[in-house]
Amino acid sequence: MSNEDISMVCDVLLGISNQDKNIRTNSVNKLQELSNNLGALTYCLIEIASKTATNDKEKIVKTTALVICRKIIDTKSYENWKSIDNDLKEKIKIKVLNLLNSEEDPSQNSKISDLIVVIMEKVLDSDEEWPQLFSLALSIYNYDPNDSSKIIQIRTLLRLLTGGTGYMYKMISQNYN
Repeated sequence: MSNEDISMVCDVLLGISNQDKNIRTNSVNKLQELSNNLGALTYCLIEIASKTATNDKEKIVKTTALVICRKIIDTKSYENWKSIDNDLKEKIKIKVLNLLNSEEDPSQNSKISDLIVVIMEKVLDSDEEWPQLFSLALSIYNYDPNDSSKIIQIRTLLRLLTGGTGYMYKMISQNYN
């Protein structure tokens, strides 16, 4: 997506959180229109979430992007994830891990972790692989728990382990058996 497209999606995300019912309804309709290309929309939402939020408006956009991205992927039928091109799935997985590594805001980090857990479930159910996630989890595990600057990473590890136990078990089994 172009910078214009990203800017338009940002406006839609702001509109979704607007108190004015007409603006909110128009934004929801526009988002549904954009969802015709789920892969591009999902990647765009993660791209938006990877921008540094310096004010309240940007934080709202970032949070909304993460929540909607998770909802797009987290469907009961798993069809949304399956419909995304494999190359784009790989880009999404890498982008979301980079986002997790760079985010310092605990509330945003929590949303990113929730998104990763949802993607883990889809990866596991689709018999896909995500070895970069396993590497990330091991690197977080090696942090010194007494280092208070790493508390966000430790919380992230716990969220990932709690939410993705099945995926982690499968990866460990494949790598050590």
